[in-house]
Amino acid sequence: LDTAVCKLLLRGTSLSKIYRILHNIASPSSASSSSSLTAINILSRSLIVINLYFDELIFGQQSIPHLIIKHIHQYGIPQSITSSPYCLQFITRLSKPIYDTIKVLALNKNRQHTYIKDVIFHEWNRVLIQGATIVDHHYRQEYNSKNAGANTNATTTTANDKN
Repeated sequence: LDTAVCKLLLRGTSLSKIYRILHNIASPSSASSSSSLTAINILSRSLIVINLYFDELIFGQQSIPHLIIKHIHQYGIPQSITSSPYCLQFITRLSKPIYDTIKVLALNKNRQHTYIKDVIFHEWNRVLIQGATIVDHHYRQEYNSKNAGANTNATTTTANDKN
């Protein structure tokens, strides 16, 4: 069993780590190292792809939406946003592109990288930014309505206190 497969299976506990490990072992600069995906035989690459997603979990351990939420929290997005129904729907929608990206990194299909970077990522970026904008709009709308209700209650309480 190749050390790259073991490293990925044992240390791939977050999206950042999975991406970093796959990127490091698939990058052309590491092609001379024995842990490079270009140097890894087809069996090892197949083991990575087979174990990538089974039992509806990444490496059979964590769901993709859960990994995305953990990743989002690392960037300071509050749990109140990620637990909202519209954000959960967006994250579920985001799961397929994230999985596809990880799978492409695992397969290291160099001839596809240019097409993926120039065409697919730009399209995903446009669509996902639209989705994130919708989540942001709903959150701001919900937040503003809660604050407006709190301000109305505070004004009513203050008016009653004066009487």
